[in-house]
Amino acid sequence: MSKTSLRVVKSAIRDASSSVHVGHRLRKLREANSLSQESAAVRAGMTRNTLARHEAAEFPDMKLSTMFALMELYGVPSLDGLVGPYPSEELLHAWVRLGRPGLRGEVVS
Repeated sequence: MSKTSLRVVKSAIRDASSSVHVGHRLRKLREANSLSQESAAVRAGMTRNTLARHEAAEFPDMKLSTMFALMELYGVPSLDGLVGPYPSEELLHAWVRLGRPGLRGEVVS
């Protein structure tokens, strides 16, 4: 039985100084659709406070069903369209910078 592991792929597209903030992207998508937080939240089946928390978080802790609801509401065809096509290396380093564990529970530097 083979083990599958997540592989970090370096990207030539972005430089190391670019930052990841999924919440900002969510807010920009909402604003591009001319929706208030209240209106977007009701249409996506959540409270305005929940949507505000997701938009403020660098890494929103959303259920997959919530992501699908926002994808449909904002008219984006993929999860990449919703959270951004960040290279895996950039996501990993941003995650670790927040003090989150690495892929196998250890702290990655």
